[in-house]
Amino acid sequence: MSEHDDGMYEVVLIVALIATVSMLTYLCAKALSYKQANSALNAKRMSTDLSPYTFNTHSSTRQEGVSEHKKNSRAWYQRAKKDARFCAEFAAYIDKNYSEQSLDIAQISHALSISERQLQRKVKAHFGQTTSEFIRAHRLNLGAEMLSQGRSVTVTALDVGFCSQNYFSQCFKTHFGMTPSEYISRL
Repeated sequence: MSEHDDGMYEVVLIVALIATVSMLTYLCAKALSYKQANSALNAKRMSTDLSPYTFNTHSSTRQEGVSEHKKNSRAWYQRAKKDARFCAEFAAYIDKNYSEQSLDIAQISHALSISERQLQRKVKAHFGQTTSEFIRAHRLNLGAEMLSQGRSVTVTALDVGFCSQNYFSQCFKTHFGMTPSEYISRL
């Protein structure tokens, strides 16, 4: 198994986690809205008489609600699949192109056929970071891995897409709380 495979497994796990959290959030929201709708419906039933006409109206409303719920569930499932596909494509593109110093939002959005604004919005929603933060964190994690394999700081900085060793060291210290040299000495 190569280093690339390990990274891909991490991406798959992250995507699965995001999909699970999204699904739980959706189900909680649906349960709350269902509870509120039922409370409103019950309040309406209590305030009217229970003639056959009124009862039939409520029955059809309930069937329409079930039908609407099925439509919403299908729509949610399609949206979740689309989001999972986006996350996988985004992470795979970053993993493939992280070493390019010129990697930027415009290039990524063009490759994924999405507007820059939509890319920023989706990355923030799914990963909790801006696109730049995600790329930087990915590069720094790979850099730490390379440093632990005995590579020099200068070579590692350039290999992971930083334009200079100084900037790499600055970002490394911010991300890990220690300089690359301190990290190497602790190994």
